[in-house]
Amino acid sequence: MEIQDNGRLLKCNNDSDITITLPRNMNFVGFEVEIVRWGNKEVTVSPSNIICNTELAKKSSGTLQIKNQYDTIAIKCIAEDKWLINGPVKIS
Repeated sequence: MEIQDNGRLLKCNNDSDITITLPRNMNFVGFEVEIVRWGNKEVTVSPSNIICNTELAKKSSGTLQIKNQYDTIAIKCIAEDKWLINGPVKIS
């Protein structure tokens, strides 16, 4: 992701699995983006040092993946290197 993605809806529809990297050591506070798993390939959010408001993520470590095709997540930077993810995710 880049700062230019702020406020956008990213539609992930590749022929292979996709990894979206959250920038480290960048001050993107207030940055927001929505990501939809449009295709049937896995969409992974990396790195795993994020804050997520789901009980599943609080109980486990690992990378987060969007659960199902057509599911959408919202990502917001709430502090430097702190990202909030809201939506249907699973731990991989």
